[in-house]
Order: sequence, then C-alpha cells, then structure tokens
Amino acid sequence: MSIFPFTFQFVPFTGEKPVHALKRKKGEFVSVSAVERYRELQNPKNTKYHATMAKWAEDIAAGRREMPDREKRVRFATVKVKDITIDDDIQRDLDPNWVATILNPNEFEEEFMSTIYCMYDPETEKYICINAQHTLNAEISLAERKMWANNPNWNGDIGELEVPVTYFMSSSRAKCRKGFEIFNGKQKAIEPYVTHKNLVLAYRVDDDRKDKEAYKAHQIQTINEEEGFEPISRDDKKNKKHSWAITCVAEMKGHYDRPDRWRFVLRTHKRYWPNIQLEIAEVDLYGFMYDYFTDMGYDVYSDEFNNDFLDPCMSLIWTFFTTPHGFASDSSNVQKRFGSEKTGLPEDKVKIDDNGSCVYLMKLYRHFGGTYELPLYVNNLTEARVGDLLDYVDSDRISLVEAMKQYGKS
Repeated sequence: MSIFPFTFQFVPFTGEKPVHALKRKKGEFVSVSAVERYRELQNPKNTKYHATMAKWAEDIAAGRREMPDREKRVRFATVKVKDITIDDDIQRDLDPNWVATILNPNEFEEEFMSTIYCMYDPETEKYICINAQHTLNAEISLAERKMWANNPNWNGDIGELEVPVTYFMSSSRAKCRKGFEIFNGKQKAIEPYVTHKNLVLAYRVDDDRKDKEAYKAHQIQTINEEEGFEPISRDDKKNKKHSWAITCVAEMKGHYDRPDRWRFVLRTHKRYWPNIQLEIAEVDLYGFMYDYFTDMGYDVYSDEFNNDFLDPCMSLIWTFFTTPHGFASDSSNVQKRFGSEKTGLPEDKVKIDDNGSCVYLMKLYRHFGGTYELPLYVNNLTEARVGDLLDYVDSDRISLVEAMKQYGKS
C-alpha cells in the first residue's frame, strides 16, 4: 500500500456540550402566559421595539399621527356565500389544484381551515374577499356533496351556506389590494427550525404516532442528540457561536428520508472538524461520499475506510485549504474555470455540479497516490478537448501546485 504524502492533524473537542432543547418527554410542555410574554418584550435589550414605541408616542404628541382606532380592527361574522365577492383584480386566479391540495383526505383537518378574510364595503353591502378564496371553495365543495357533519341549518343552496369571516370596514379597493399583499407575501416566513421543532415535539411531547413527518423529524433529532449536535433557530444568538449548533437546518430536514446519510455527515464532521460549525458545503461533500461508497458496498464507518480514504482526503483539505469552507470556495472556482473553458460562458454564468466538490477531492486524492477504490464519478469533469478538472487548479495556490508536481501520481 502506498504511503499518502500528507497526514491529518487531529484535534480534541474543546467546546461546550450541546443544549438539547428538544429532548422532552410526553406531556412536558414549556409555556408562558400572554402577560408574561408581554413583560418579556419590555426588556431594555429589545432596543428596536422600544425605539418603535417611542416613535409612536412622539408622533402622536406632535400631531404627526393619530392614535390607531380599535374600532377599525378586524371583526368576526358568519356570512352567507352569496354576500362574498371575489375580485380578480385583487385575488389570484382560481387554482383548482390548490383547492384539491387543501382537501387532500390524507392531510385534511377541519380545525386548520382558515377564516375567510374580507373587507366589508358598506356602500355595496358586500364582503370583498382578500384571502382564503381557495379555502372558501373547499368549504363549499364539502357542503355541496353533503360531506359536512353538523350542518343542519343549510337548505342546499350554495349561496345560503354560512361561513366564518374576519373583516374590516372600508369602501377602498386600495385597502383590499394592500391587504392581499400583506396576507399573501409579507408575513414572516416560518423558518425550517420552527417546522422541525414542531414536528419533533408533536412526536415526543404530544405522542403523535400518526404523522409520518413527525416520526422522521424525531428520528433525525435523535441522531443529532446521539452524535452531540443540536439544530438552532436563526434567532438563537446565545448558541449560534457553538460548534455543536446546526445552522443549516433546511439541509438537515432534507435528510428526513435519509437518516443514515445524515448520521455519516455528522460523524465525519465531528471526527475531523470538532471545533467549527458544520458547513452547508460539507453536507453535500460527505453526503455524496456516503452515496457513492455505500452503493459500492463499502462500510463507511470502518477503520479501513477512515484510514485509507477519509483521513487522506481530509489531510488535503487541512494542508491546502485549512477548512471545509476554504475547500468549498476553491472547488467552486476551479469548477467555474473548467466550465467556462468547456462552454465558452463567462465564469460567473457557469453552473457548477452538485457533486463537483466530491469529484474534485477524489481527483486530488487519486493524483497524490490514494489507492482506495473510487467510484466511476471520479472520471466526471474531464473532456478530451479541454482536459481534466485538475488542469484548472488556481496557479496562485502555489503550495498546492508545487505539491501536485512533486507528488503527482495520477
């Protein structure tokens, strides 16, 4: 067996142990009253909030702004369908597939049907629908087919069906248009961590065994905890500095159907880079390694795989690129130069391969004399006309270029 010219310098973990915030038992809730939450808001550290409230007070005192009128807040009513108008100049066109999605029998839960949000125009005495027209059509669809239980007062006329509505009063269609923009595009998006947290707690705390996604989230979270990691919210300023904190939560959620792959990603990161956070680029790099070598039938946790393949590969990253982030950046640039030569496009217009970094690293491994059997993917990104990807290594990366000349065996 050939001796690889570089070795990886292992370092011990020096950080703090992770805080496993989702490691809860059935019925173990964490909650506060609305009053307590408001008191939390009054913390002097919430400077943006206090500045906003101060601006309100100043503007009202100076006569620049009137006090908001609670009479204009939304109201609640039960409204007949015939009194609701859908204005195509305000709403999107009807999407039958979205109505079907709402009514998917495998996921439908009537408790989560939204109210119909409207503006009541006192001049026309009509409710102008701003949001939830598809939910409205879903409700009518069930009624017309007599699929609503406890609907005794309806006479069968669609127009007479009563639905729950929240509304404000105005005759300004401009208000409608603004409302549509707010409810259909400007609300705070739900970040991946919150979705993951809710699924995990549904399985663990609420004991929900019917939701398949909840089980998958619990499974991934269990792997996180077993391997010493914890996903965090993007607003978690306290823990975002720790090496155990997983910030690439969307990529983690992408492994709900591939838990073994996710475990390999975490273990590989922990073995070589225990004191820095997991990079998004590492998820792809280690993930493709897992795919390729498990497809070939290898045990990716064996000493042989670690010693003969992973250790040498990580030694290349450590020796020439310092961290996985540095390697990912260099890999992207090498691929862009190769792609530009191949396609004639400017480098900033070249689309790089998802598995390009893995191919690049395997090519370097082979070039420096690595002998572990590699997947055929290592032969990607090469072409007779333009040469091989390794021909496009940055000439300014002098130590790598010189080492390639000195130790090159490919």
